[in-house]
Amino acid sequence: MTLELVSITIPPLFPVTRAPDVSSTLQYADRRLAMAASARDSGGRLVLSGSASLPLDLALERVTGSRKVAGDLVADVALDSLQLAALPIPSRTIADLRGATAGEVHLRGSWQAPRYGGHAALRGGGATIVATGMQVDGATADLRLVQDTLHLDSLVARARGPLRAAGTVDLTDRARPFVHLRAEARNGRVMDQRRGLVDADGEMTAEGPLDAIQ
Repeated sequence: MTLELVSITIPPLFPVTRAPDVSSTLQYADRRLAMAASARDSGGRLVLSGSASLPLDLALERVTGSRKVAGDLVADVALDSLQLAALPIPSRTIADLRGATAGEVHLRGSWQAPRYGGHAALRGGGATIVATGMQVDGATADLRLVQDTLHLDSLVARARGPLRAAGTVDLTDRARPFVHLRAEARNGRVMDQRRGLVDADGEMTAEGPLDAIQ
């Protein structure tokens, strides 16, 4: 079976947020799915590009066992100053999400032994926590993906006072990622509302599976 779906263009869903224009292509032949996508900002600049070639059996008839078949995994994604404020991400807990991201992620190997690599950075990040009015500004973060571990090398921001965090997420068991995270706040304004202001110092250490962090 050969399937080709070319050049799907998704215009901005929410004009107020100036969401990027997304174009994508899909091709399937010889039990292999090929995909490509790109996104451009309102000025026409390329802010995201990605491609993938995956071994899959997408036959219309019933198959025995998994549709993931033997073969090489190949996937690459690159970001270039993608503005978080332009993404149509509705949320009741976070408002005024902002910042620019850049980086790249690569996938190789096989379904049984995938290999990951890449890095990403956030600059000028910020957000408002709706429930408390806490405002985070000037966030800078650097991440690396090496084999089965996601490294948060550093995250620095301000909520009146400085906030810092660093840690890792072990993805060896993808069903239960294991987290090591340490964060601290100094004179951080954790509440900024009419009913009161709250500034606090604190330290937090999180360790354990993502679904049962202690």
